[in-house]
Amino acid sequence: MIVETALAALAECGRPTPEPAAIRATIGLPLTVAFSGLLGLPEQSPELDAVVREYRRLWRQHVIPRSAELLYPGVAEGLQILRDLGLRMAVATSKITSGANRSEIQGEG
Repeated sequence: MIVETALAALAECGRPTPEPAAIRATIGLPLTVAFSGLLGLPEQSPELDAVVREYRRLWRQHVIPRSAELLYPGVAEGLQILRDLGLRMAVATSKITSGANRSEIQGEG
C-alpha cells in the first residue's frame, strides 16, 4: 500500500514517478526525507510539502479504512488474548500520532 500510495501522490502532484523499488527503499523514513530523496527537492520546499500532504490525504482516504483487513493473519486474535490475560501493552512507532491512534484508524473516539 505504501508504494501504491506514493506513486498516486506523486502522479496527482504532477511529479515524476520513480520505480517501485526506489520507493520501497525509502520505507521507514519520515515522509519528508523519503520524498526529498526521491524527488531531489529540499525537505523544506513547498513542492515537497504538497506531495506529503497528498500522500497523507490518499492514505487516510484509501488505506486507513482498510486497516483491519491489512493485518497479518492472527494478529487481532493474538492481541485479544494478551488483553484477556490482563497484560499491559504498548505501541512504539515512528508514525505521526494521527496515523497511529486506534480511535482515528477505526473511527472510534
